[in-house]
Amino acid sequence: MSVLARDRLAQLAAEHGTTIRNLVEELARDTPTRAEYAARAELPQRGGRGEGPGAAGASGRGAARLAVGRVVAAIPVVLDHTSATALYDPKDPFNEAVAAFYVQASGGLGDLSAPALSLTAGDAERPGLLSHIKRLRFIRIEAFDTDAAVTATGLLRFGHSWAAVHAIHAARSSAAHPAGWFLLTLTPKAYAGTGVHPGQ
Repeated sequence: MSVLARDRLAQLAAEHGTTIRNLVEELARDTPTRAEYAARAELPQRGGRGEGPGAAGASGRGAARLAVGRVVAAIPVVLDHTSATALYDPKDPFNEAVAAFYVQASGGLGDLSAPALSLTAGDAERPGLLSHIKRLRFIRIEAFDTDAAVTATGLLRFGHSWAAVHAIHAARSSAAHPAGWFLLTLTPKAYAGTGVHPGQ
C-alpha cells in the first residue's frame, strides 16, 4: 500500500472516529461482490417515484437481497440543489461524499431523486447542472406537479427559497414512503421546521 493511500485511510478513520482496520473491515463487509451485484440485477424491478428523462433505468427498489440472503433496505434520498451541485463539481469538497450515495444507488442500496425545480434554481447559479444530473442513470428527476406547486406556494409564503420548496415537497412523507425521504443538503438550516429529515 502506498504512503498516500495509508495516510488517506488514516484521515478517513480519524474523521469517522474509528481505526484503519475497522474502516477496511466495514468496506469489506458492506461492499457487495460482483456475484452479489449480479444477484441483485436478477431481482424483479418495481416502478418508483418520479418521471421524466432522468427516470430512465432507475426503477424504485424497496430492498436488495444480497447473495448471502441478507436483505438490505434501500435508502430513499432526495438531492437538493446544494448536494446536486456538489455531485456535479468534481472539485467540490463534498463531491466524494455525495458520489458515495450515487454509488450506493447504482448497487441497489438506495433510491436517489432530484426535484426539477431545485435543479432549475441550482442551474441558474451553476449552468449545466440540470443537464448533467438528467444524464445520470440512477437519479430520477422529480416532476414539479400540481401537488408540488401547492406545497411550494405555502412554503414560499413562509420565506423558503424557490430552490428549497420542491426539495421539501419531495422529501415529505408519501404513501410509498410513510417515513419520508432523507434530504441530502449542504445547508440543513434552510430546512428547519419543514418536517423533513435534512442531513449534511
